[in-house]
Amino acid sequence: MKDKRRLPSAGRLLLSSLLLSQINAHAQTNRVWTGTAGDGVFTTAENWDPAGAPIPEDSLALSGGTATNTGNLNRGGLTTISGTGELAVPAGRFLNASGSPATVDIQGGSLTHAGEYFIAAMNNLGDITQSGGAVTSAVTTAWFLSDGANAKGTYTLTGGTLDVTISGTSGGDRQIHLGKQSNGDLLHIDGGTATFSAASPDRRFYLSRQSTLQLDSGALNVNAFQYFILGRELAAGSNSTLIVNGGTLAINDMQSNGAFVIGAPNDGVFRLNGGTVASATGSVWLGDGAGRVGTVTQTGGSFTLAAGDVVLARAGGSFGHYQMSGGTLTANTITAGGGAGAVFAFREGEITLPGDQRAILSQPWFYAAGNVTATYDDVNDLTKLKAVPPTARTVTYQYYRFTGTKLRDAATPAIQIAEFEFLKSGVSLERSGITVTNDGGDNPAGETPEMI
Repeated sequence: MKDKRRLPSAGRLLLSSLLLSQINAHAQTNRVWTGTAGDGVFTTAENWDPAGAPIPEDSLALSGGTATNTGNLNRGGLTTISGTGELAVPAGRFLNASGSPATVDIQGGSLTHAGEYFIAAMNNLGDITQSGGAVTSAVTTAWFLSDGANAKGTYTLTGGTLDVTISGTSGGDRQIHLGKQSNGDLLHIDGGTATFSAASPDRRFYLSRQSTLQLDSGALNVNAFQYFILGRELAAGSNSTLIVNGGTLAINDMQSNGAFVIGAPNDGVFRLNGGTVASATGSVWLGDGAGRVGTVTQTGGSFTLAAGDVVLARAGGSFGHYQMSGGTLTANTITAGGGAGAVFAFREGEITLPGDQRAILSQPWFYAAGNVTATYDDVNDLTKLKAVPPTARTVTYQYYRFTGTKLRDAATPAIQIAEFEFLKSGVSLERSGITVTNDGGDNPAGETPEMI
């Protein structure tokens, strides 16, 4: 028998009112900063139109005046700063996307912050886009693009200035860190100027977990850090990537015993296609962890180490690969460390080294993939290596014999050629123009590994 008892009308009204109030408490409101109250306080209801103390999910717009938030600021909606508007967080954490996905759009004005943490994406997807204005952040613990489960952060700078300073003594991964939490953080600079500075000893700039730092135009300054590391956090099957297509990257005043590290303790990749990269002090280490791979592919641009070395496969068991097919490289020396696989493949471009270092051509790890000449200028005490690519020719291979030491599984004696990379003199062969005839043969089932 069904229970047909019902709440009294007054009870139903009370329940409805409670539900409505809960919905309204979390409803998003579009608010514009007016500063009408005159106290400049972010949480004062009368400073917004419509009036009301903002909740994290509200969409906020500031085009004039200064809104100052005391303590931590959590944002879970759109924040737009333009004109002469200023959002100030002088003594707290700036936590974007802390409750829901969020975007900060800086078109002008300023965002000023000082506190323990600045996090672009906290537990959710978080985006910061800056086309103008100024963003300054002084952190005492860490500056992250992402932190917390499901977080992924993106910062796109196309104009204006981004100025970040880190101080304090925090250790581990609490530094300037792209990819601290997510797979796929992105700092993309295509205009404007970004400056990251260390104000205390032993500060580091990290990229981890498939994160990318891409410079297309504008300027990136990395000042007074001990280490600038691509591949800080170990994550299976991933690497961290620095891509420079244009603009200027300056690594200045590196602390004593520091270095620009590519591949440690995870794999790291540096692609230089254009622009200028310069380090006033410090060396470049490719491969600084056992089993780790550090790779530089230079197709253009200028890479200058004013007083540093290029060290290939620095750590025991590591791999360091530098493939140069364009641009210029200036360094103190190019050497092999104690790792398992050091390769410098020189196909095209120009290398400048101090003193008479023509003997580099006889090093077992140096591969002249192009037509290389080495000259010593005794007046200026410089060695110049120049390479031009070899004349193209047509090559036909009937068989390529190798021995398979490990199969995909014991029950399937098959090998997929597409999964292989073929090297000649340490350089990956271009396969786009290769044609195959009679692929698979007349009896593919009989082509077992021992028959290949």
